[in-house]
This record gives sequence, C-alpha cells and structure tokens, in this order.
Amino acid sequence: MRCRVCGRALTGAQARIGRCEGCPGDVDAALYERLRAWRAATARELHMPVFVIFTDATLQALAECRPRSVPELVRIPGIGQAKLDRYGQAVLDLVAGRTPPTPTHEPS
Repeated sequence: MRCRVCGRALTGAQARIGRCEGCPGDVDAALYERLRAWRAATARELHMPVFVIFTDATLQALAECRPRSVPELVRIPGIGQAKLDRYGQAVLDLVAGRTPPTPTHEPS
C-alpha cells in the first residue's frame, strides 16, 4: 500500500489510514461522526463490537477519501469483499448524505 498523498510505501497504522503520519489529511468531520453513529447503531443491532464493523482507522480513511462508488470504496484499507457486501451500500449512502437502514439481523 502507498500513501495517497505522497506515494511512499506504508506499513502498520499508516497503511490502515492510507497516508503517512506527516502527510496532511482532509477529514470530513461531519461524515466521520455520521459513520461513527451508524457503526454504533449497527453494532448494537447485530450484537457485536464496533471494531468488527469497521475500525476507527477505516472510518477516518472513509471520511478523508469520501468514496462515491464501489471501486473507490474497495481501495480503502479494511474493506474487503465481506465488509463490502455487508456494509458497502450503507457507507456509500452515508457519504452521499443519505440515511442507510440499520441491519435487523446478524450477517451470515
């Protein structure tokens, strides 16, 4: 994985947020809070810890990158096929300013 700002190779926590610690981020604070609220509600509904839905680093990367399509979404560290299938549309709705439905059953 490479830093989305400067292009340097990333490891550890830097890879999870998609940029070097020293490179500037552009977090949409309102989107970050919407994502956190949605994650908390989803975790409660599914009876699982919030970090199982997405880590804080993934939420931060989402709020910085603001993906508007599936190809943009899957470039975010922490979003693989299973999370894309379960939560992808909800995240895209949140980025677009729409309120996604909260899941009412545990994912299989």
